[in-house]
Amino acid sequence: MKYDYELIEKKLRSGKKFLVIEVDPKIELVSDFLFSDIQGRDVKYVLDVLDDVMSGKSDYEEICGNMCEVDVRKDYCEIYDMLADDGKGNWCRIETEELRKFVVLWGEEYRKFRQREREAKQE
Repeated sequence: MKYDYELIEKKLRSGKKFLVIEVDPKIELVSDFLFSDIQGRDVKYVLDVLDDVMSGKSDYEEICGNMCEVDVRKDYCEIYDMLADDGKGNWCRIETEELRKFVVLWGEEYRKFRQREREAKQE
């Protein structure tokens, strides 16, 4: 991967755990997108959109989630914070291939995290 990242398991006072990913501050909205808009969902939908654009099947697509909008182009994606008070919000640009790598990584790591949590509850 081109960008550094760190996967961190955090724990609330209630004992509930959750997984977060910290990324380079230049692309911090990638973390927000993965955590708020993909967490708990199958990543296939996002991968299908990215793959359609990367393959040339589509020239442009948008992915809208709870917090972020992702404008997908063949070579790059722009991620926008849709919750900004000023209507503009923070945004970042990342290569489409690199975003795809993060989505795959997040899907795999989140699945493993959930499996560990299920196993811990059974003990």
